[in-house]
Amino acid sequence: MFSLLLSITPAEPNRTAKPACHACSQPAGALRPAQVCSRPAGSPPHLIDDSRRNRYFTSMKVYTLGEEVLREKAVPVAEITDEIRTLISDMFVQMKLSDGIGLAAPQIGKSLRLFVVQADDDVERAFINPQIIETSTELCSYEEGCLSVPKYYEEVVRPERITVQALNERGRRFTLEADGLLARVIQHEYDHLDGILFIDRIAPDKKDKIVHKFREKAEKEQKKAEKTATKDS
Repeated sequence: MFSLLLSITPAEPNRTAKPACHACSQPAGALRPAQVCSRPAGSPPHLIDDSRRNRYFTSMKVYTLGEEVLREKAVPVAEITDEIRTLISDMFVQMKLSDGIGLAAPQIGKSLRLFVVQADDDVERAFINPQIIETSTELCSYEEGCLSVPKYYEEVVRPERITVQALNERGRRFTLEADGLLARVIQHEYDHLDGILFIDRIAPDKKDKIVHKFREKAEKEQKKAEKTATKDS
């Protein structure tokens, strides 16, 4: 939100695909996305149904580093109800409004084993109670970021290919073999379900710096808000 979930400035909207040059199948010469939860540079923007946007826009927030729900192990979805299907629909809207390509339920305050993705193949996929059942021995490094840790990016090493099983929004079980960006986004969002952020997979000193800077920024914003509230009262 891979999920991986922030904006990116398109660089070459109509660039021609070139042969892959590394393990993650990034086209040779193409710009890498600033974070795995965002749309790759040069991708066209998501199209969003205005009726869905108007109904939903103010009803959901993306939780950020420091909030407990991001560190909880999410619970399985007991039953796929209309409420769950509505949640999935809303998560796709939030993901697109955030210019993202992945979003996990804990990121919007729901401790449920559920995430949505729409990666470079532009297919909307919902994963309910997912399980990664196989990973490749081949690894690849790729720059990741996250809507829940905004404006911080680091290289993360993950398996190049995975096999995942899950339920879709209709309650049907499926198995998906994925590689490249899709595999990475799925792994990034899957981590969210276990209370893991991408910064947990980088060098401890880099993680500590990010946490420290993020905490400092949050404290400054809180003091500013308190000062404004006091002035207005």
